[in-house]
Amino acid sequence: MTAARPEVSLRSLLLAQFSGAFNDNAWKMIVTFLLLGSVVAGADGQAEAQALTTKAFLVFTLPLVLFSLPAAWLADRLAKDRIIRWMKAGEIVLMAAGALALLIEPRGGLLALLVLGAMGAQSAIFSPAKYGIIPELVARDRIVAANGALELATFVAIILGTGLGGIMLELSSSRPALAALALTLFAALGFVAARRIPRLAPAAARDESFRATLEGGWRALHRDRALMQATLGSAACWLLLALLGQDILVYTKNDLALGD
Repeated sequence: MTAARPEVSLRSLLLAQFSGAFNDNAWKMIVTFLLLGSVVAGADGQAEAQALTTKAFLVFTLPLVLFSLPAAWLADRLAKDRIIRWMKAGEIVLMAAGALALLIEPRGGLLALLVLGAMGAQSAIFSPAKYGIIPELVARDRIVAANGALELATFVAIILGTGLGGIMLELSSSRPALAALALTLFAALGFVAARRIPRLAPAAARDESFRATLEGGWRALHRDRALMQATLGSAACWLLLALLGQDILVYTKNDLALGD
């Protein structure tokens, strides 16, 4: 492991994570608002609005779920700093593709949804590396504080991305590609931060099969009741947040007729 300036390494990781979580949620909101732009307000449009919102949320969430296990296996085979840099570089490409998609179809559509799904997959691959790298960046007695800082950066980014996505879309007026271009620049900032994370030793379980990784994770959950409860509690929390977010979005747009 390269043990150079752990405080700089942690700040770089936090900034890389912040930019990614912000872009995920801002892009999700931008795509959703564009899909809702054709829905008529009132009772007649409520079912359609709910369906479109659910579609956008599912397009992002399903790749996030499906790629999580392969991502955990990958994080045990490759140096985590490499995964982080690759995923941040991929985020720039995806946001640039999003800008191109909105240039081709300013009202959203299939291309914008494809970018949204790819962002979900990119976030899934990024996630195990960002958590797993913390013990390699900070001293043992700072791991809990570093995890707390990472979660703080994540939730602040989610809140800001969710809130500012619509504002960015309104500011871009009839040229929504400008909002995607701003997200591309923010992704580039995250990549620069990721470049400051030191290069680390290769992962310890490089020869472990995908099945062995899966079985090892299940055994760890099965043996540790507290860990199982924490996992189920976290899953329930994210499920409720996702459902609540969809309902609030449809209610404020359709029933209250508020702007983006």
